[in-house]
Amino acid sequence: MSLRETLLDLSRNLFSYVNQVRADPNSSKIVGYHSGDTSRIADREIETFIIDYFNKKTDLKIKFVTEESGVIDRSNSDYIAVIDPLDGSSNFVMGIPWYSVSIALYERGSESMRNSVAGIIMNLTTG
Repeated sequence: MSLRETLLDLSRNLFSYVNQVRADPNSSKIVGYHSGDTSRIADREIETFIIDYFNKKTDLKIKFVTEESGVIDRSNSDYIAVIDPLDGSSNFVMGIPWYSVSIALYERGSESMRNSVAGIIMNLTTG
C-alpha cells in the first residue's frame, strides 16, 4: 500500500473511531497542559489510535512527533510523522462541528518541513 493509500485508510478508520470517542462523556476531561494548550482524553485517545494504526497495521518504521506526547522515537525509523490528533479540540468539546486531524510524513533526515512525502488533513465531522 502506498503512503497515500495508507493515510486514506487511516482517515476512514479514524473517522469512525472519533465518533466513538465523542460519545464518551469523559472525552472532554483535561489530562494535561503543554505549550499554553490543554490535552484532553479525546486528544490522547485519538493520538494513541493513530500511533497504534501505524505500528500494528503497517510495516512502516516511524518516529512520531505529536502535539500531545512530543517525540516518540523508534530506532531505525525510515519516516517521521508529525501529528496533531485533534486540531480544534475546544470545538470538539463544545459540539461545534469544526475539528480535524493533521498528519504529515517525512523521510528521516529531511532537511525542511516543506519536504513532506505524504500528508492528510481530515475534517473529522464530515469525513
